[in-house]
Amino acid sequence: MQPLTSDDPNVKKGLDLLKPWDARDAADSAAAAVFEVWIANHLGPVLLKTTAPKAADLIAPEASSISALVAYLESPDASFGADPAAARDQILRDSLGAAVADVAGKLGPDASTWRWGRLHVAKFDHALMPLADKATAAQLSVGPLAYGGAANVPRAATYRRADYQLFAGASFRMVLDVRIGMRAAPSTRPANPAIPSAPIIATSLRSGPRANMSRCSTAARPSKPRPRKRSF
Repeated sequence: MQPLTSDDPNVKKGLDLLKPWDARDAADSAAAAVFEVWIANHLGPVLLKTTAPKAADLIAPEASSISALVAYLESPDASFGADPAAARDQILRDSLGAAVADVAGKLGPDASTWRWGRLHVAKFDHALMPLADKATAAQLSVGPLAYGGAANVPRAATYRRADYQLFAGASFRMVLDVRIGMRAAPSTRPANPAIPSAPIIATSLRSGPRANMSRCSTAARPSKPRPRKRSF
């Protein structure tokens, strides 16, 4: 990506966002919004239409495996045409430009207002919500809430490719440092709450994972040797 350039305004905007990006799928990241939309719905289909046009209509909707896409693009072969590297670069430009146009259509033309969390949201609905009356249903739902992460990063938060709404993720996470005794920073999410809008549940969900992290640390202590029983 670093050597890639373009005069197309959408491609240029995408490159300007992605080149300095730290690759963190933060909820307030504009680059994350472009990257996830690009990877989920644009790069794979354009790549397949170039390298396997006969199969593109069958495979393209599911062509979003990052590892497969990156491996193929890093070493373009004869399937890309007479000039594989040039064809690969054009694929990147075309698909990125389409992704930026897609994001602009959803979040507006001003990239300074783009946020991954405006697309990637979490909504917690009780299973009985469809059966409840309007007043009760309002108490059985929390969200939509801006959410960071994605399917292929440590902060697992898988989304629907159609609308980027979160549908699967970890209810418990723990970062563990084993170098100094045992230091951990876990975060939790309420699992299947009886009433999602209950104050303690709603506050926990809206405050985000950082606020839900509790830290525990235990200093390393030398262990005393236990006496052994000897038998002769």
